[in-house]
Amino acid sequence: MRISDCFALFSLPHTASKDDVKKQYRHLVKKYHPDSPRDTSSREKFEQVQQAYELIKAFFEFRETYTFEDVQVNDERLERIKRARELIKQKRERERKKILLAIKQYRQSYWFVVSRFFVFLSIILACLILVDNLLPTTVSYEFIQDLQLINQHNGLLVVANREVTVPSKDAFLLQYTDYVLLQTSALFHQIEDIYYYIEEHDKHRINFFSLYNDGYVFLCILLLFSSKIFYMKRTTFQYYMMIRFYNTIVLPILCLYILFGDKRIFGLLGLF
Repeated sequence: MRISDCFALFSLPHTASKDDVKKQYRHLVKKYHPDSPRDTSSREKFEQVQQAYELIKAFFEFRETYTFEDVQVNDERLERIKRARELIKQKRERERKKILLAIKQYRQSYWFVVSRFFVFLSIILACLILVDNLLPTTVSYEFIQDLQLINQHNGLLVVANREVTVPSKDAFLLQYTDYVLLQTSALFHQIEDIYYYIEEHDKHRINFFSLYNDGYVFLCILLLFSSKIFYMKRTTFQYYMMIRFYNTIVLPILCLYILFGDKRIFGLLGLF
């Protein structure tokens, strides 16, 4: 039997006093006493009243032991938690103000102008790289200008004024031919594939690594990542770190590599 059922049996609210409970208990005991001839089920009702009264007395004892001191201790603990949260909030607000001040000072500096310039340049370069790798390649025969064995694993091939590191096996076979077949990109004229012939129908493809050709997707992601400053929240530490270091240091180095690495800028201008 629940305590709410006990009070319901006594027809009293749970806020009733001890006197009210005693008074109602005496009334119900007289009403449902086993010796009373009014109701044949009075014995069962009498036992329920007795059981309910014992539970209500236990409830009153429990409520009296839960003193105001316990409530006060809980209130003090909640107050400490509230103060700690307030201190954390104030600390975060101070950090946010420092970041805002640093961003404001940086946006008024010369380096921010440089950073914005390289962001726009990186977007243009990413588009050019994608177009350059999607357009059909140009096929041409080129004379081997120089060929050297660097070590037992690699050799150095100079063709069309480009230096290409090739496997030693291909470097050895290239000694028996004077020309190679080049497939170059449309805009930057970067070497994408090299083929050579030992005999008339014996065609070989050279496997060489080029970051521009093999990792152009990765380069585009790095370039376009800088544009994130246009839709980031300007009150965060991440935004400050990005415009201060990535867009000012990493991005210019990446743009210069794409423009001047392997003489790409000359290919774009049609000078090479």
